[in-house]
Order: sequence, then C-alpha cells, then structure tokens
Amino acid sequence: FFHSRDELFMVKTVSKPEGKLLRRMVPSYQAHLHSEPRSFICRYAGTFRVEAPGLPQKYFILMRSVFDPSLTKEDFEVHDLKGSLVNRSKKEGQSVGKDQDWVDARECIHVPQPMRAEVCAVHAQDVAFLQRFGVMDYSILIGSASCSSGAWGPVGWRSSGGLLDARSGKVHFLGIIDHLVQYDLGRDFQNLREGDDAEIVPPERYAARQVAWFREHVMECIAPAEDFGTLGLLRVQNIAAFGITRSQGPISVISGLLSGGATQVASEVTGLFSVMNPARNSPDEGTTCDPYIVVTVGLRSARTAVIDKSTDPVFKDVLHLPIDAAEARRQVVCLEVWHRASTTMLHGDSCLGRVEVQLHKLLDSPTMTYPLAREKVEGCTKGMLSATLLLECAGAPGSSPANSNAIQHI
Repeated sequence: FFHSRDELFMVKTVSKPEGKLLRRMVPSYQAHLHSEPRSFICRYAGTFRVEAPGLPQKYFILMRSVFDPSLTKEDFEVHDLKGSLVNRSKKEGQSVGKDQDWVDARECIHVPQPMRAEVCAVHAQDVAFLQRFGVMDYSILIGSASCSSGAWGPVGWRSSGGLLDARSGKVHFLGIIDHLVQYDLGRDFQNLREGDDAEIVPPERYAARQVAWFREHVMECIAPAEDFGTLGLLRVQNIAAFGITRSQGPISVISGLLSGGATQVASEVTGLFSVMNPARNSPDEGTTCDPYIVVTVGLRSARTAVIDKSTDPVFKDVLHLPIDAAEARRQVVCLEVWHRASTTMLHGDSCLGRVEVQLHKLLDSPTMTYPLAREKVEGCTKGMLSATLLLECAGAPGSSPANSNAIQHI
C-alpha cells in the first residue's frame, strides 16, 4: 500500500485479472453506490495500468481510505474480519486483528435496534452485489477509535463516516475490501480439502456466512425471535413433512458430495446414472432418512433440528428470519428438505427437494400469513410439506421498534 500525504487516498497494486474484473464491475458498482450511498464497499477513484519498455505491465487501483484521515494510525484499533475462525488470529508482531481476536476481545458494535437493522441491511445488500460477480475472500475492515463523551456527535450513523457506539463511546469505521478475488477450480479443490469452516468457500456460501457473522458478531447479537430486518421478521412454524424418503443409489451419494457448488456437474452425473439405472430414477425410492428443514430468504437461512429415521417428520421448531425492505417483493422463501448424512466426508448432507413461496404473497395477505398445506416437494415424487409462514412487520405491536412505515414503500 501507498498513502497520499493527507492519508485520504491509498494506492494498491492488483493482478491483471483483478484489474479487468474491476473494470467490468464499474457500471454496476456505480449504480449500487447511487442506490445505497451508505454502502460499506470501498470507494474507488480509478484503476490504472503502467507500461515501461522491457518490463511487465503493472496494474494498480486508487481508492479512498476507509478511516477518517484526520486521525492517525495510532488512534485506531483495526480488525480484518472474514467470517471464519479457522486460522484467523493475528500472529506475533502483527497489528491488525482478525476474527478470533475480535471474538476473544468480546468486541461488537452497539447502536439502537432500528439502526442496527439498517446497518445489517446495508451490509447484506453489499454482499449480495459482490456475490453476483462470483467473488469471495473479501473482508470487513473495522477501525475503532476511542473518543471523549459527545466528541463525535449522536449515536449511530455519522455524516462524515463511521458509527458511534452507544455503549463504548468508540466510533467504528467499516469498509468491505479486497473483493476482487474470483472463485475458480483451484479454490474449489481447496474448499473440498479444508471444509466449509475454513476461509475459502464458494461465493454463495461465503456471502451467506459473512451476512450471518456480521449480524451475530460484528453487530450486537440479538435473539432470533427479536432480530427484525428493516421490513420485519418472518416466522415459519407448524412444519411437517410427509412421505420423505431417499435413494440409496449412487445418485444420492454424488448429489450429496457435490451439493456445495458444482450443481451443473451433479445434474449431469445424476442424469447419466438415471439412464444407466432407470430403476433408481426416483429419489423417493430407498429407505427412511434423517430429515431437517432449511428455510432461506436471500442470503439468510435458518434450520430445524434433525429428526432421526422418519418419513413423516413433525418439527417443533419455530424458525425466524429478518426481512429487509429492499427488493422484498422479489424475494423468495425457499423451504428445503435435507437428509443428514451418517458421515461428514466432504459435503455429505443432501438436499431431497424444495418448496418455494414468493414473499409478495405474504405482503399481499391482510393477515401477513401464508399457509402451506401438503405442498408438493419439488425433487421428490411423493414428498409433501406443510408449514405456516407469518410476516410480522417492524413497528407492529409487540415487535421491534423499527421503521413502521417500511411496509408502505414495498
């Protein structure tokens, strides 16, 4: 890194693929920043290429500092967070803390709950934007500076940048950095070798993991039943499945092993085995499974407990998912039936099928509810799923005191 004299800008060299990716991202990047001015994605001033006779081309980027340039480096306690605890501790002599150091220090950012929902929503939108370009390994860079009481103004968003903590009195400057690394075959093998808890995972998993980490560790952690988004909170209850079985053939095994990312390959291999062995064509053939349900909306998900060896499981769990106002009508509630594998080898658990519900069906309902009554599970020949979906809007009686007008703008 090189810094400008006033510490306002930074210069960083990048690889040729990273430079090309940034140029390709620019139109969408600009549109994203216009739609969400509080975005945490670092601000680029330009990307450049240097050519000299007899030397390889060099690419570098010019970007604005995440931190307040009026403060010196000594004023900040800095953490680089990726959402994983595997090998994520700073080494001796390093000044920048990592995920494990943040957790060990019991750090988190405290702001009023409606503002927390806004901060989490901005981060989720940023990560969803990055996922569209197939990137991963980016970090949330946090610089925390202490200040005297009242020196930084009111709690929460500051007009000049940063968030003022309601409890510690610190101001936290946040930025998403190093988001030009694309997932490739080499990183896919690294993920298979190291597992999903390690740093390198497919972009969709990386995004979902960081969204969860941000809500649970960067911001003050709130119980799921009280963790509202800017629009409200989705409750999924009375979950029951009927006629759920799994195949014992090679189709189920390969589908489970490849469930983490190579879905196209899994589909082609599954089709091949279906032709070779038509007797195994139905995923409902075979034995009982150990099912559980995963409910997903965007990058957020929640899951039930596992019920052992059941074809007609009834789940007592009540699942909660925060819902944000941004693009709510385009969101889909996905309920997936999963089988827990008896081995943890690679990606052993397998998805048996799913039911999808458009979120606008709840928004258009006078009671904000949508009942699923023995809905067919896509992917299973006989499997069915029942559940009750309820959307409790922020600001409603008994809910989080967030923006009660959010629903009016959907």
